[in-house]
Amino acid sequence: MRRTTPLWTQKHHRNEQSAVTTATLVHWTARCRRIFLVTFGLYWEHHDWPAVYHHDEPSKVAQLANNQRNLFHPLVLLETTEFVRRVTGTDRRGALRVVTLGRMVSSLCMAPAIGVLALAAYRQHSWIATGTVGIFMITYFRFYEVAHYFKEDTPHLLAMSLVLLAGFCHAGEPSRRTLVSLGAAVGLAMS
Repeated sequence: MRRTTPLWTQKHHRNEQSAVTTATLVHWTARCRRIFLVTFGLYWEHHDWPAVYHHDEPSKVAQLANNQRNLFHPLVLLETTEFVRRVTGTDRRGALRVVTLGRMVSSLCMAPAIGVLALAAYRQHSWIATGTVGIFMITYFRFYEVAHYFKEDTPHLLAMSLVLLAGFCHAGEPSRRTLVSLGAAVGLAMS
């Protein structure tokens, strides 16, 4: 079959479509920030129960209190919580304070993960998919539950959602920038 339009015209059209998609992506990034704020507001409530309610939390609190890692838990959550503890000046001796800080870090990882998944849905489909994914992810009870505990699942979900978004971006607009973003997201997911 013979082409009716020259290749340079097709490439030019693809670049125009890419520019429109990037501008629209910036617009929808702002909407995903709203999803983040709503999600964090919902997931950050009622974090003040004792650390013994979940079997992993006392071990994580002890690691942060003693500043020693036993490598039974991924370090991303522990090191992020330690960084936040230093920034906020929280005392490491209070188990409830440390576990509450860890739960806040879990919520801070879950909220952007849902925003990034919604952004990935827009990147692949449409604004309707963005809203649908955002609503379903925010109201999914397992995400709500996991975000309330000092769990490493939330940083992993954030990293995997970044891999998904970076993969979609690279598949749509292959460039060095998107490839570096994909590599960084995969590196974060593997840590």
